Amino acid sequence: MTGIGFGLERVGLWALRWPRFAAAILFLLTALSAVGLARVEFDDDVVRAFRSDSESYTDFLALEKARGGALNPVSLLVASDHPWTAGELKTLRELHLDLEFIDGVETVQSLFSLRAMGPGLEAGAPVVPDEFADSDVPALLVRAAADPLTAGRTVSADGSSLFFAVFDDSSHSSRDDRRAYVAEIEAMVAARPLAGVAINVLGYDKSRFEIADAIKRDIAIYSVGGFALSFFLAALWFANWRFTLLAFLPNAIAVLWALGLAGFAGVPLTVTTDVVPVLVLVIAFTDSMHLAHALRFERAGDRAGLVAALDRVLRRIGPACVLTSLTTAVAILSLATARYGALVDMAVFGGFGVLSAFVAVLLSFAVIAPFLVRPVDIGGKSAESLPGHSLFAWMAGIVPRRRKSILAVAFALLAIGAIGQATTRPHFSTYDNLPEDSTTRTASIAAEDRFAGVFTLWTGIAADAPDAGWTRLVAIHKAAENIVGREAVTSLVSAARAAGHGERPLDAAERERLPDWLLSRYGDFSRGAYAIAIQFGDAGRSAESIARFDAVEQAVLAAGAFRPAGSPALARHDGPRLVTQLLWSLLASAVLSVGLIAVAMRNARLVPAVALANVVPVLLTGAVLHLTADGRMSVSAGLATTIAFGIAVDDTIHFLNRALERMRAGESLDGAIAGSLVPLAPILTATTFILVAGVALTLSSDFVTVRDFGYLVVVILVFALISDLVILPAALLTWTKWFRR
Repeated sequence: MTGIGFGLERVGLWALRWPRFAAAILFLLTALSAVGLARVEFDDDVVRAFRSDSESYTDFLALEKARGGALNPVSLLVASDHPWTAGELKTLRELHLDLEFIDGVETVQSLFSLRAMGPGLEAGAPVVPDEFADSDVPALLVRAAADPLTAGRTVSADGSSLFFAVFDDSSHSSRDDRRAYVAEIEAMVAARPLAGVAINVLGYDKSRFEIADAIKRDIAIYSVGGFALSFFLAALWFANWRFTLLAFLPNAIAVLWALGLAGFAGVPLTVTTDVVPVLVLVIAFTDSMHLAHALRFERAGDRAGLVAALDRVLRRIGPACVLTSLTTAVAILSLATARYGALVDMAVFGGFGVLSAFVAVLLSFAVIAPFLVRPVDIGGKSAESLPGHSLFAWMAGIVPRRRKSILAVAFALLAIGAIGQATTRPHFSTYDNLPEDSTTRTASIAAEDRFAGVFTLWTGIAADAPDAGWTRLVAIHKAAENIVGREAVTSLVSAARAAGHGERPLDAAERERLPDWLLSRYGDFSRGAYAIAIQFGDAGRSAESIARFDAVEQAVLAAGAFRPAGSPALARHDGPRLVTQLLWSLLASAVLSVGLIAVAMRNARLVPAVALANVVPVLLTGAVLHLTADGRMSVSAGLATTIAFGIAVDDTIHFLNRALERMRAGESLDGAIAGSLVPLAPILTATTFILVAGVALTLSSDFVTVRDFGYLVVVILVFALISDLVILPAALLTWTKWFRR
């Protein structure tokens, strides 16, 4: 009869029977994985997380195609820690001119592009003349800050900061071209250093390249740190170099297979998926540890006896390793139900990576063990020699006597967790996807505080008649600036005001005088089609920014505008929606994982105990979020709860597998539970510690989102271990009649 591993543990049994052929297959697949590893890409698209069929994302793509470089210009935040001097401004003017001569740059908007406007939009002299002295600087800055066309977007209110916007013609379309383009701007900035003046390059492109570089650093840390940590912990547990290698090598092969699979499948490493390698590593390592640990208690007089011992281990422990991999894969694959690009990537990479990992572990364990382990290395251990034996023996005596009290506490924790989860609120901040120590992140926040922000929200109208369109344009423009301020809104209304005649439509002569870039960006007089740009910061940064976005969106829609589009709209609408869908993924993960356990063990009556023992730790993260994150449920928190549930049930599976094995041998339920808890608890504790230590590597990440993911998974795993050692046996013993076979 097929066991709880659905017969998939036969991969290892087959390798034991045909070792040379299995070794050849293992070598071939590992070599192919190395080829796939070379194809792995590091994706730096900061809006990839929102890739979906949502209205906000569809609008964003259409806007990006239509606006090109005007949608996400490269920006410079120039901040001084002292009053500006004439010499410094002249150096910055030279920088402005240098930027205009970069291939593909359409225009540069800054203090030095401002012109005095006469009646009818006649362009007068530059606001910053060719020659001026230090004493003229304060007046120049005040005059620039009051410019009717760019008020508040070139000079900060206190005059300490300047802002440059570099608009390109989108000729730099490929990723490599964009990186070279940004690098050229950075080189020009570096060539004109000023003491006491910080110049930071900002914008979409700069952010995406920082993200890609930080992901590469994370992967390097996870790889080196994870492998070193797993080797050290295996050596500490086994105190035998042969068993250390036996536990270490299969998980190294598993990680290589997972990365190779990602390379062949074309799934990139992103801020979301860069945690998958460390997840595969620790999951595969715990399976290797369970197999190697079980082998130590077997006996073998010679090589034939060793092979027989390996056969017994693979038959006893292999099915549980298979089922733990399946439940973890199901949990990760459930993320695809959210239908967002980054989560689909995570589901494909993580789910199939975990599935390939258990094959790698079983196959490599069966191939390596006969050549690495000697018959004399096994059979010398007893349960009493394991760390913590006395503690777990005491626990095995306490749990039966206190089972009703334990269940009462469990249901109380379940209620607390449920209330905590129900009262969390979805949260998404664009800045959280940038490395925390990033100068781009710091400068972007500074730009949001000193100026209108580095992101642009676009809206507009298309009227049947030009005059009607202009009237509605004025209404929309004023509705927006009533909320975000005059300095944050730009349209052809701004040009009309600069002409000195209020909000009257520009006549034909005045339109002729407008720069081509202004007309192409903000309107078509012949059709009555006009665009409005609203400068914005991170729409999800705080409750105030969320309220401001909602207010301006409602105001422009009420005035007759198109639905606002751009990265602020994505962050505001799709960010919280993504978090909400992750909670549905958690529900799917819980139902599918618990259901799979019931099917594998052919006992649906196990569902209440399994569900209680594993739902309590996950729901308690809601209470933890109220203590650590002000009740905000971020994307990383949603990912952590879903994936950690799949990992947390692993201990449950190993415990049930051992208990059911003893019951089939004729023991009572009470005896089977006590007899399983004492010898199994030490290795469950050890593997949980390994999981915690491995996942804790993510705490070294530069990304806030990755660190949040890591600490929540650690919390859930610790809670899950306690639950499996206390709540699960108490539930099984209390509801005895449900589980007798």
